[in-house]
Amino acid sequence: MLVRNVEKARREMKEKGVDIVPIDHPDKDVCVNAGILMNTTPVGMFPNTDNTPVDLDLFPNLKYVFDVIYNPLNTRLVQEAKKRGM
Repeated sequence: MLVRNVEKARREMKEKGVDIVPIDHPDKDVCVNAGILMNTTPVGMFPNTDNTPVDLDLFPNLKYVFDVIYNPLNTRLVQEAKKRGM
């Protein structure tokens, strides 16, 4: 799980067996094994629609990408995922 608040995520996911990685220093081993990416940050939201929270090239095995941004509906992250067949 790539997160902005590492300590909060570690507390909440303590017993779930989830790898917690800071979003600004992604661990390549964790990223390579990720199958799902879910963005719950405001990154990419109007008016900053050219922004994306992560580089999808770090996640070669992703199958699904979800973005809870509601404006715009098709964020840059979602557009890049669609180009990769996700």
